[in-house]
Amino acid sequence: MFRNEIDPRCIYCSRGRPVAQGEIGCVYHGVVKEYYHCKRFQYDPLRRIPKKPVKLSANYTDKDFSL
Repeated sequence: MFRNEIDPRCIYCSRGRPVAQGEIGCVYHGVVKEYYHCKRFQYDPLRRIPKKPVKLSANYTDKDFSL
């Protein structure tokens, strides 16, 4: 969530606000697509929704965890 090499996208920018499905209202560029980015991109970690963790299958037994 706080990694340094984040892909710049307007959906994560602190200067944009969602206006419609897939569109962001940018302070500088008006309405743009959520995957657009410009040189004024400023990352806001609270706007990013992390991917859900992968569920493990429940087919494990105690034998699988013993040495």
